[in-house]
Amino acid sequence: MNEIGFRAFTDCSQLEEIDVPGSVRVIGAYAFMRCGALKSVTLHDGLREIGSWAFGDCNGLKSVAIPDSVREIGQFALGFRKASYQDRYVRGAYHSFISGFKINHNDNAAAIKYIAFHKLSVRLVRS
Repeated sequence: MNEIGFRAFTDCSQLEEIDVPGSVRVIGAYAFMRCGALKSVTLHDGLREIGSWAFGDCNGLKSVAIPDSVREIGQFALGFRKASYQDRYVRGAYHSFISGFKINHNDNAAAIKYIAFHKLSVRLVRS
C-alpha cells in the first residue's frame, strides 16, 4: 500500500493509535479527520505528503513527528480543529489551533513551511 486515500478513516471514533508503514507515500486529504479518540500517530521515513486536514479535528492528538522524507504538508493537516460556535459566529474564524500541539522534526523544510504559513506559535521540537 502506498497511499491512504481521501477520507479513508474519517469519523473513525474508536481509532486510538496509527502506525503508518514506511511504504505509504501519501496520506490523502481528510484521511483521519474527526478521529476524536486518536492519541498517537507514528509516521515513518518514506512518507512524502500529508494532505489537507489529514488529521484535522483529532482533538486527542497532541504531537506528531514529521519524518525527514516529508516534502509537503497540506493546509490545516496537523493540530487544527473546526472552530467553536463562538469563534465562528463572533470572531469569524472557521478553525483554530489545538493548544499545546507539538510538531517534532529534524529541521524538515515542509514542517518549517507549514508552521510559518499558518503563523503558529508552536513549540518546535527537533527529534
